[in-house]
Amino acid sequence: MSQPGVTELLDSLYDLELLPAKQLEEAVGPLRQQFPQARDLAAECVRRGWLTDFQAERLLAGQGSSIAFGPYLLLQRLGQGGMGEVFKARHRLLNRTVALKVTRKELLTDPTNERRFVREIQATARLAHPNIVAVLDASRVGETHFFAMEYIEGADLARVVKQQGPLPVARACEYIRQSADGLQHAFENNLVHRDIKPSNLLVTAEGSQVKILDMGVARVGDNEGSDLTATGSVVGTPDYLAPEQATNSRAVDIRADIYSLGCTFYHLLTGHPPFPDGSGLEKAIKHLHEVPQPIRKERPDVPPELALVLDKMMAKKPNDRYQQPVEVSRALQPFVQAAPTLSQATRVVPSAPKQAPVEEPKTRAPWYRRRNFVAAVALLLVAGVGFACWKPWGRGGSGDRRPPYINTIDMEFVWIPAGHFSMGSPSEEYGRGDDEGPVHDVTVSRPFYLAAKETTVRQFRIFVDQFRYKTDAEETNEGALEWDPYKLAWQLKRECNFRTPGFGQDLDDPVVCVSRKDAEAFCYWLSKKENRTYRLPTEAEWEYACRAGTSTAYATGVVLNPDQARYALPLASQTDRDTRRRLASQNVGSFAPNDWGLHDMHGNVWEWCADYYSPTAYRDEVTRDPIGPKDTGKCVVRGGSWQSGVSDCRSAARLALPPLTRRNDLGFRVLLEAGVR
Repeated sequence: MSQPGVTELLDSLYDLELLPAKQLEEAVGPLRQQFPQARDLAAECVRRGWLTDFQAERLLAGQGSSIAFGPYLLLQRLGQGGMGEVFKARHRLLNRTVALKVTRKELLTDPTNERRFVREIQATARLAHPNIVAVLDASRVGETHFFAMEYIEGADLARVVKQQGPLPVARACEYIRQSADGLQHAFENNLVHRDIKPSNLLVTAEGSQVKILDMGVARVGDNEGSDLTATGSVVGTPDYLAPEQATNSRAVDIRADIYSLGCTFYHLLTGHPPFPDGSGLEKAIKHLHEVPQPIRKERPDVPPELALVLDKMMAKKPNDRYQQPVEVSRALQPFVQAAPTLSQATRVVPSAPKQAPVEEPKTRAPWYRRRNFVAAVALLLVAGVGFACWKPWGRGGSGDRRPPYINTIDMEFVWIPAGHFSMGSPSEEYGRGDDEGPVHDVTVSRPFYLAAKETTVRQFRIFVDQFRYKTDAEETNEGALEWDPYKLAWQLKRECNFRTPGFGQDLDDPVVCVSRKDAEAFCYWLSKKENRTYRLPTEAEWEYACRAGTSTAYATGVVLNPDQARYALPLASQTDRDTRRRLASQNVGSFAPNDWGLHDMHGNVWEWCADYYSPTAYRDEVTRDPIGPKDTGKCVVRGGSWQSGVSDCRSAARLALPPLTRRNDLGFRVLLEAGVR
């Protein structure tokens, strides 16, 4: 099918009601004149955030009708399983984003598969728990069944472990504890999952909550749906398969899920399943007859008492295991450390089964729960006093807190307390460069102010307009400048004829096409103007502020999503480049800030740092206020940009550029030393 013309594209936008009236009017009018080709117009709509890449692809392929699915508009294809495809979608009327699962067309002719899909909908719809992905809607369009689940930004635990390696013990305990709480709720509703594994446990983007996915292989009790799973058939994944499940998946109960959860726990702690080698059949046999490597041989930091909990979860005989998931949750509770990244809202006490209540309501709470209760009350009292005395600008930092400072050209600076952090990235982090290690503890001994946003075109224009170039005689006592700022302005206008030039874009966009010399000149001028010390941040100061107390690949968690930062989306092919990429930076502050109030530390534009670059800089023994090597001919830039891949936007990602480089995705952020206020 040939690509539709711009008229057909506009007709599809109108018929499918993909754009609000105001945007559609602009597309039909000014944008159509500016972009007479359908592909260019679609790319502009993607750049503006009016369409997704998925929608643009379907429209340009003449498949616009496939975007609409009942009351939903498809936004993005998330993946597919054995029974159907999953899309990110938006309900037209409710304006609610969901994960939409639809049956695969080739399966519609098999009544058994259709009944299995319907059973998944009905089984999952019974459940309402913070640790299970909720079903929001279900229906059919023609002969195609679908159901809508809550959409969760995050990554499954298999991906988290692949990126980060074995998890800290307390964090792994918390994730398994939450999973056990979700399984308890399923058990109370007479369901057995039968495929618990890391890839079916989704952790939210901020790393605080786990949700169980994929109830499609769940077994309903009381022989309901028994015709859908033949006796002797095997359902599940060999790496995490309970011994009794390997012989007859139809006969298993919740204790099989407890075994699989134990195997998942083993994976989180070691980075691999209990029996990593062999075929699927060989692994199933090992689950029947062999014992995996003891956990404390691979992780000596696992407490002996916790090793006993894991051994009991993975006992070969079901009667030797915990009998309900709630018992696993209680056994893990003493090993869970309350941390800032773990939301207390996820700590759900499982409700007792409606028809078979657990009889322990009058027993005294264990000592650790009494201790936690007292600690919680004390914390609330302290927080109450703190709330009365502190101002709302104290965002997640530590130590003393101060309000934002706004200077004479409307640059907002946030207070960054002194502290220490782990600089660099672990070897398992996805996208890691060899120059990002080894990970080492760094102390930032002095607090400072850092611009909440990247320097804008508006602010840089004030510098160019007000800076008076001094004569050589005037500069004798202060150090001669090597460039004329008026020539600089002319060069910026002349050399950066891109979609996002330093002069000619929105005034609130980040200034680009500035070299490090230009950025240093701006800081020099601003310091003289205000009698304060402005400069570029060191690489250590930049990463410390970017992380804002986090240790994950991004300050947002283990993943970074397109609605959290401006970066290049993946390319389908070289010929599809213009459609697939978002083609410009955005106004500074368009995305939510990190926990310390800093915007666009990930993406938008690369930012100059004060350090010169060395690929082996982290091997230096200097761990207190490091300033990098002497002049190496290249300088460090950080943060990624609108035309970088997402891995370049990680907190630890580094890039080296000559100091006179000017690019249309390269800007800077200013640091204010916290001396005089």
